[in-house]
Amino acid sequence: SQSRYIVNLKDEGDDWLERKGDDSKRPSFEELKIISYEQRIQWQLQAAWKRHFYHTRTVHLVEGKGVVSFSIDEQGKLVDVAIVQSSGKREVDDLMVKNIQLASPFPPLPKHFNKKIYSTGRVFSITASRFGF
Repeated sequence: SQSRYIVNLKDEGDDWLERKGDDSKRPSFEELKIISYEQRIQWQLQAAWKRHFYHTRTVHLVEGKGVVSFSIDEQGKLVDVAIVQSSGKREVDDLMVKNIQLASPFPPLPKHFNKKIYSTGRVFSITASRFGF
């Protein structure tokens, strides 16, 4: 199954998302359904980061950027998480994986996905002053 990588475009962690494809074309109804679910995942990841790491002194001392893929089952349970592109720093890689684990369980898969497992991914960027994905 193909992973979709959606990047948060604003430093504040707001809802601006980048979609691959022709900017002059509107997303199809099917794309909008996927984007809606991806946004719900994004909110959970951001909430988990704020709850568990945002005010942690150690996190503000590490920096790096990496890519993580993960899979969610029909009930929203995390079934797999893997580093696709390492940051080159174990602490950063561990934080990326831990954030996804702490954000789980995710919302159940929408029925119209017609899938038992949904795979997605995120680009994480951790700096001393901010965190984005």
